[in-house]
Amino acid sequence: MRATVIAKWILAGVFIAATARAQVIETSVLNLSLAGQWEPRPEWTNEQKLREKFAFFERSTGSLMHIQRYERTFDPKEISASNMQASETFWGEPPHPRFARFLVNNIFLFPASYHQEAGRYMAEAMVGRKTQTLYLWDLKGIEGDAHLFYMSQLTPRIVAVNVKGIWHFGEEYVPLRMTRAEKREAAKGEALVFEMESEKPATDHAVKSFQMPDSIKDQRIRYSLVMYAPAGFAAGPPISILVATPVSSSLDCDAILKALSPSEQQR
Repeated sequence: MRATVIAKWILAGVFIAATARAQVIETSVLNLSLAGQWEPRPEWTNEQKLREKFAFFERSTGSLMHIQRYERTFDPKEISASNMQASETFWGEPPHPRFARFLVNNIFLFPASYHQEAGRYMAEAMVGRKTQTLYLWDLKGIEGDAHLFYMSQLTPRIVAVNVKGIWHFGEEYVPLRMTRAEKREAAKGEALVFEMESEKPATDHAVKSFQMPDSIKDQRIRYSLVMYAPAGFAAGPPISILVATPVSSSLDCDAILKALSPSEQQR
């Protein structure tokens, strides 16, 4: 009989059974079976005060996963490929695709420590003390981790823009290359499936600042998002599963769809 090592966590509604090949991750939202050693990271979601949102980290590959049930139903057109690739602009900044902003503001969300430090920078900038670009990994007073690393690959810096003599400050969002966008059946329901990749690789400075594995250096980042509706999008709020990982990883949308347990039930 093959030896099996089992580890269990019961934390914030999460149970994980780890075997030599994969882990069964059970939350109050759904069950997944994914390769790796996934650690619950409730500190990445506690500030958000959402009962049904969970975060996990796979240390060997430096991969991050968010699982979340939304509070309302979604029309698939809201997050269609054409919608998410549409360009938008604020305060005269260069146009950029919408998807990076969607991921940051709807799934990742900045911690309070970021808002405190960024707010201090912007307050000083508004009175003319600073107009230079400030990179996320150079902000003091915030703890570097995988959550902020993957955010930094979506919105790496705070920029100052002069519009008709008035300075405006805000996050700059980078373009992502969409490699997959489709609607398909999943388990007993349906899903919207998106895969995006960063256009530039992660820098050595970002990798070190956020204490990520050295193997991520010089790799582009892939964001795999599955919006899963167990009974169809018209029947109730969907569940999002987001995996952020280096492009060399096998953790993609196909792995997420395969991991959705056929016996999964909303609780």
